[in-house]
Amino acid sequence: GGGARVAILNAALGLEYATIVQFPPLINSCQDQESAAKLQWLVMDSLRHANMVSNHIKRWGGEPEWTLKPLPQGEDFLGLLEYQKVLEMETSRLYEVALPLSDNPEMERDLKTLITAEQKHYSILEDVIARLSR
Repeated sequence: GGGARVAILNAALGLEYATIVQFPPLINSCQDQESAAKLQWLVMDSLRHANMVSNHIKRWGGEPEWTLKPLPQGEDFLGLLEYQKVLEMETSRLYEVALPLSDNPEMERDLKTLITAEQKHYSILEDVIARLSR
């Protein structure tokens, strides 16, 4: 029913919001302009995702709800980027779980788009980590 589907999308929504809320202060501390620009794009893309997911949650009769997990303490910038890679894969996995539960073509299309986008986020993070590790 709607309950399980809504719970899956709300879990993904929480991960999208973690990026939106927790990433900008980190980006401000990034000295490399090109890396900062890529990470800024990632935040804006996550905001688009959050809006998309919220709409589908409402469509399924749920309320968009999320809780922010705090960032791991004592990690340096690269460590936090590695942590973000894990979150992107987790988000993608949640969208993959939601996909067979989809009950309309628009949602199915959106979920497929989101899965691809999360994998792109992962690649961007790998690029930035490689660039900053030089």
